[in-house]
Amino acid sequence: IEVLGDMDSVDESCWKGRTLPLNEQSFNDLAKSIEQLMDRGFEEIEIVGADGGDPSHILGNWGSMNDAPPGARIRIHHDEQVSTRIHPDDGEFSAEFEEGEVFSVFAIGPGKVWISGARWEIDGENLVLSSRGLHNEGTGDIVKIKGEGVLLLISER
Repeated sequence: IEVLGDMDSVDESCWKGRTLPLNEQSFNDLAKSIEQLMDRGFEEIEIVGADGGDPSHILGNWGSMNDAPPGARIRIHHDEQVSTRIHPDDGEFSAEFEEGEVFSVFAIGPGKVWISGARWEIDGENLVLSSRGLHNEGTGDIVKIKGEGVLLLISER
């Protein structure tokens, strides 16, 4: 376990040499940490405790998922839900959702989106960040999701 970031809110003495300062200020600590982990070869990144009780942190965290290059499954765990990044270069995402199980899919940037196996399917519709993907439902089958841009799937944990 180590702390990655600019250390502006960490007492480094508590971590006894288990810190890696990332002082670049063009991106937030989460974006810098994701990049560092991917450079180390991690293919699955699970993020907990990042919401900070501030809506701007949540939006900034989703921005960090958008900024990250392809090649890793990135998930942010919230109190009762999880946000999963779906990157177009990583291929189609699929998961089983029980009948009536609610999930949302948001386009972070513009592009065509495909959702199949859900109550409300989307077939190559151009989407931007909007409420269009809010509260879809599973049908007890496999839901497949892909997009031309980065998507966020928000589902129950």
